[in-house]
Amino acid sequence: MALIICPECKKQISDTISECPHCGFHLNNKDSELVKVLRQLAQEEREEKENGYIQNKRNNETASFGWAVLGFFIPIVGLILFLIWKDEKTEEAKLCGKGALVGAIVSFISGIIYSCFMGVQYGKIFSTILNL
Repeated sequence: MALIICPECKKQISDTISECPHCGFHLNNKDSELVKVLRQLAQEEREEKENGYIQNKRNNETASFGWAVLGFFIPIVGLILFLIWKDEKTEEAKLCGKGALVGAIVSFISGIIYSCFMGVQYGKIFSTILNL
């Protein structure tokens, strides 16, 4: 027994029945060619699943730019996600890691620029105080 897709309601049904239990569509003799095609497709799908060609939708890697943005703004989260996902979700892990790296570099450079700017400001304050 194989499961096929009903041509009318698109739900899975057994290939041994003559009428769809969901919508009542009759699979009579004139539809036998259609049923054969549906059986063949169901068999091919089963074989692909057994061979590992069809992955579970939860395991599909659809990398999102959002992970890179998260890693950029919160580099420690990006680093942790990179370390957790590096073997399972490689594309998402790469995006998290890249975002974390870029975020850390930008933060470091911003800190240096801020320190230089504040050093100049504090220098002016101290020179003003010493000149009094």
